[in-house]
Amino acid sequence: MSLVSRLRRLPFFISICFLSSTLTSVSCFAEDLAMENNQQTVSKQNNESTKENTKQSLKQKSEAKSQKVEVKGNREYDSRRFDTASKIVVTQEEIARFGDTDVADVLKRLPSVSVVGGAIRMRGLGSGYTQILLNGEPSPPGFSIESLAPDLIERIEIVRSASAEFSTQAVAGTINIILKKSVQVAQYLFKFGFHQRGEQIGGMSSSLQFSDKSEQFSYSLPLNVYAGHNENAGNTSQTQNFDANGQLFQSRRTFSHDDSRNRSVSSAPRLIWNLENEDVVTFNSFLSAGSNHNESRLNTLSDTGAIYPFVYEDYNTQNENQNLSNNANWVRKLGDSAKLELRFGTHYWHGKSSGQTFGRQLDERALFARRVLTENYNRGWSTSGKYNVPFVEDHAISLGWEAASRWQSSDNYTTGTTAYNTVVQPIEQREDVEFRVRRAALFVQDEWTINQQLSAYLGARWEGIHLFGQGSDVDQVQNKSSVLSPIFQTLYKIPNRPQQQVRFAFSRTYKAVNSWDLVHRHYYSTNNSPTAPDSIANPNLKPELATGFDMGYEHFVEGGGVFSINFFLRKINGITRNVLSNQDGLWVVMPTNVGHATTKGVELEAKFPMRLWLEDAPNLDLRANAGFNHSTVDTVPGPNNRLDSQVPVRVNVGFDYKPQSLPLTLGAAYAFQNAGLVRTSEKQWNYGIPARSLDAYALWKFDQNSNLRLSVNNLIHQISVGRSEYRDANGSILRFNANPPKLNIRLNYEHRF
Repeated sequence: MSLVSRLRRLPFFISICFLSSTLTSVSCFAEDLAMENNQQTVSKQNNESTKENTKQSLKQKSEAKSQKVEVKGNREYDSRRFDTASKIVVTQEEIARFGDTDVADVLKRLPSVSVVGGAIRMRGLGSGYTQILLNGEPSPPGFSIESLAPDLIERIEIVRSASAEFSTQAVAGTINIILKKSVQVAQYLFKFGFHQRGEQIGGMSSSLQFSDKSEQFSYSLPLNVYAGHNENAGNTSQTQNFDANGQLFQSRRTFSHDDSRNRSVSSAPRLIWNLENEDVVTFNSFLSAGSNHNESRLNTLSDTGAIYPFVYEDYNTQNENQNLSNNANWVRKLGDSAKLELRFGTHYWHGKSSGQTFGRQLDERALFARRVLTENYNRGWSTSGKYNVPFVEDHAISLGWEAASRWQSSDNYTTGTTAYNTVVQPIEQREDVEFRVRRAALFVQDEWTINQQLSAYLGARWEGIHLFGQGSDVDQVQNKSSVLSPIFQTLYKIPNRPQQQVRFAFSRTYKAVNSWDLVHRHYYSTNNSPTAPDSIANPNLKPELATGFDMGYEHFVEGGGVFSINFFLRKINGITRNVLSNQDGLWVVMPTNVGHATTKGVELEAKFPMRLWLEDAPNLDLRANAGFNHSTVDTVPGPNNRLDSQVPVRVNVGFDYKPQSLPLTLGAAYAFQNAGLVRTSEKQWNYGIPARSLDAYALWKFDQNSNLRLSVNNLIHQISVGRSEYRDANGSILRFNANPPKLNIRLNYEHRF
């Protein structure tokens, strides 16, 4: 290995050593310190049938303890520490720390989460293995997480194992995004932000929030407006073709330039009525509207072999969309602390796009000109209910149901001339696709407090999905599937060590079939090849079923610190792979259930204040987390036959520093994600270089109501490089791509009045 390669990997090895050392020596030291600070043993209430009782008990214990470590305010209920079902809760303060305008930037720093090409993954797995929920419900079809401003989020819950209350479409885990809803006092918040990307003005964002509360009524009305400009120049790719003897007979280089302008407005209003009989009625919505105008040009140069006829390819696309989701909740308190929760919701999404594509010669003369008009609708309703049964002592039993129905359509009209496998021909084609999806679920769960040290969670959930689809060039499709998921979790608090505990979870989860994989029109590639194939649907797909367990150790310390290690294992049956084949002279990929897979890994986390070690230490908070993942697919030859191009190694290290003499907070976060070689089939390989990023921020508080935040993303400026390869008896095709990064600078001003 060269000296340069060793130096590039140095930050990664430093991160690993730092994290492993904190989980060993620091954990033991924190244990001794915590035992010296505890002046009395934590006692458990005889009746813990509701979490409200536990919250009150924790408050009393916190007031009774004398501690050397500084504690800010009264301790609130810590669901990560006391719930039998494991979860990590990220507060709004942590979400707003770096002043991000994109939720993906927030998520990439969190434990268990990685972001690859904008796709959100848990334990290195995406593409349906990671479940994204909005307020505990599946996000509405057509909803894009990019349309959600971080200012609208109250907290984020990371659930590593399955829960019967939520959908079990969570092989890797669940990310539950909770929109702002709590209203404590009257508050008016204004925030204005400016950001620059590279050498150009990136855009501006502003948000307003009005909230107030009376005896029985409260409301919250946030509004977020964004305008952005994104220009990418210098993206390059190269395609090389070799014959069976390894001789190069064709080489082409492509340079691309993209210019995109985005506009969006979003809001998540919430109304709450507290009725005289202690019933609570809540109405909340999420609405957004956005537009995008994108112009891009590809310039392809032929260095060796046949000249590519379309030297320039121009794409001009205009998109607009509207999204409206409504939910009404009613919480009815019954006798003996029983509670009934009912919810009904509707959603509507509409998207419209107009695109023009030109293939030009070197003299700019257009060889083909294609225009595509597309209009998509997605509308539906959903309802759910939950009944809490408190009649059995030391048990918290819940029963519930869900039902949903949605209708989705896509109208696509293409005119002009086009190119199929570089052959120009006239086209006038209308392709309409529509389908209906009905979903139903039943669940039961019981949180059982066995004794002072041991509690257990038992649950079961049944989910059924029925899809009916059809289209102008698509045969009628019906697809039915159902999954029964048993779930078991347990929490064991180590005797005489109340801050240390062990968790275990067993569950059956699944990856649902993507509706568009079942029914969609034929997508054609201009330059059809094994590395740029067409795409077709498969109406016979079935869900992937996974069985596995999670096991973890957690050590909590005063001041909000935690040290944890978690291990997971999943056995997945009927995995879906995009199988490449040649049909009638065209290369096509079709999703297909083939084979089985195993994925496993270990996750580490450390978060603690420096004053845990030294009383006179600076006011410095340290945090670090890492994930090591491994998977194999039995129908793909090894090595490197990883599932879903799984991220094998992920490391995050960060800090926050508050000088005592200044109203200033400084912080930074370093992230590392390994990639490497992945074999996706007998004849296909992908390769990516490790990704490194460094973000930093500075927060200046003028007073209790005003602050200014400066944040910088992508300080390292690492170029993203990837490679794909197809190889058979006739030769091989190599494709390389490189995307240069840009520095992002944001400046946000916030004022409460």
